Amino acid sequence: MRTLTLNFTGLGFLVPFEVVSFRWAWGGLVCSVFSDQAQAALLAVVALNLVGSASGWAAILTAQAVPRILLIVVGGVAADRLHLQAILRVGNALQALALVSIAALDHIGVLSVPDLYAFAVVYGALAAFTAPAADALIPSLLPPELVRRGNALRSLALNVGRFLGPPAVTTLLVVAGATVALVGVAALCAAAALSFGQVTAGGRQQRAAEPLFDQARAGLTVAASQPLVGVPILMLVIFNVGYSGATFVGLPALARLELGAGAQGVGLLLGSLGAGALVGAVTMLLISSIPRVGCFACLAIATVGLGLVGAGMAHSLWTVATCLAVAGLGISCAAVALLTIVQVHAPVETRGRVLALWSLAFTGLTPLSYALAGLVGERLGAHGIILLGGVCVLGAAGFGLLSRPMRQLA
Repeated sequence: MRTLTLNFTGLGFLVPFEVVSFRWAWGGLVCSVFSDQAQAALLAVVALNLVGSASGWAAILTAQAVPRILLIVVGGVAADRLHLQAILRVGNALQALALVSIAALDHIGVLSVPDLYAFAVVYGALAAFTAPAADALIPSLLPPELVRRGNALRSLALNVGRFLGPPAVTTLLVVAGATVALVGVAALCAAAALSFGQVTAGGRQQRAAEPLFDQARAGLTVAASQPLVGVPILMLVIFNVGYSGATFVGLPALARLELGAGAQGVGLLLGSLGAGALVGAVTMLLISSIPRVGCFACLAIATVGLGLVGAGMAHSLWTVATCLAVAGLGISCAAVALLTIVQVHAPVETRGRVLALWSLAFTGLTPLSYALAGLVGERLGAHGIILLGGVCVLGAAGFGLLSRPMRQLA
């Protein structure tokens, strides 16, 4: 059994910054993460103002998820065959352009629900290419012994974005209006594109002669034959069914429609999730070692589920925020552990396609999650969406613990 231990000693977690390309890549990831988190919160508020229901917002999110699902495997092949930094540079530049277009429509007062659907489709299609490239970038820039530290630093950036992005953009929305907020998010995408443009490592793989379908199937073959690749991916599938609907449909609807907390309430709840995740990310940076990292990842996912269950049962804004902070703590711990397990056990020549499956696991059942959230919301309200989502996340943790390779992974 291959041993995988997460070791971080002293300030050794800063060693990846000695690699110049990693510094630029990390800067690009920071801007990209901030823009993604801010965009999600901002679009939720704008869409709920226009459609006025959780089911309408869920439909827009579904429109964003479908093209990502359909194109994610192609994005994985592209990550194995093209320059990763080029994919990320172009993708972020196009995201900035899409946001500026929505801002212009809002500025002249003609922004409509069909415009939001169009934006969601474009944003989802671009994410199908940028997500596998971002997941494959760090192991292409760092030697194997530094990959775990690089993932922890990326997790730190992600969770700082979760913590600061939603409250910042919703406050800007209240103070300066949607147009200014949309332009601000577009500026973050542009900054990410410029930063990725400075990355000089992470060259492309040798072009393969096989048809596209055969290339894409290679990642699935690896996942099916190696439990320490396939089980974490299946865990993520189950996790996503509960988490996506609870977080991106349930929380905005809870804040605006049931707790009456408005746009700033949306920012507070999403920011609380990010605050807990930030604590978890810092913990993962400073902790000396994690023996039995497979069990640790399962318990971290269980923490997310328990936090969501608590939020679904709470009726005070600040109680919900506290429960979400606990869930966020589990999110960052599970993300670093599970992603590192997959990256380490995936063959280098198929890593992009395997990580496309990782991204697909987080998005593949997202339309189902959003649709279920919309149906549950019509019958049980936002509290029901979050509560049932938490139960599903607990199921993902249980599935992982049933796997002997995961339990025995040292």
